[in-house]
Amino acid sequence: MTRYDRLADGTVLPPYEGPPPDGVVSDPIALAEWHRIAPALRQSGRLTVADTILGEMYTVTWAQALRLEREIETAKDPKVRRLLEEILVDHRGMCAEMARSFTVDADVRGRIVLPLHLVGAK
Repeated sequence: MTRYDRLADGTVLPPYEGPPPDGVVSDPIALAEWHRIAPALRQSGRLTVADTILGEMYTVTWAQALRLEREIETAKDPKVRRLLEEILVDHRGMCAEMARSFTVDADVRGRIVLPLHLVGAK
């Protein structure tokens, strides 16, 4: 099942062919993740014009999760570390939920796992 068939009236949504959304462009980590996932999601019909906001939210949240991981590594105060770890768990959960919205899996860190036949898609 592709995401094209989600409209009840039979409307077929075209794949999104535009540039990365503005919120992604301004963040180098989010932009790198966009370039990793967008071609494969587009090729498989999972990145349509209606999905760009979801893609933006996922890539920005993923970038924030990576930054949280770094902050946790350097946090000296155990209370601060614990709080950052709780926030990281939430971010990973949000990323995994967004992956499910794209009908793909996420790894234990919440990062989208692309189906092997789509890796390297253009």
